[in-house]
Amino acid sequence: MTEVFITVNSALIAGDDSFFGGNTGLLNAVTVSTIVQLNAGDMVQVQAGSTIDGVIASPLLTNFQAARFPLPVPNTFFLLNNLSADWSKRPFSRKT
Repeated sequence: MTEVFITVNSALIAGDDSFFGGNTGLLNAVTVSTIVQLNAGDMVQVQAGSTIDGVIASPLLTNFQAARFPLPVPNTFFLLNNLSADWSKRPFSRKT
């Protein structure tokens, strides 16, 4: 059995499991997806486990994604690079 669970503040939010049995020659894929409203201070955990010994054949076979909406800052590129939104104050010259 291979399983993946998502918990928020120790409460199960979503999960999935699958079982192919040993020595089948098949890849065992487990996927779980959810959308949940989080609050400041919430603790999110993604847990995975298997009752059968095995290996992850390649890091390319793993995936994790998360998103935050709405974004906390409208355009973080300018903040992270310490650039001003005013073109006249940019540290480079603009071609006219």
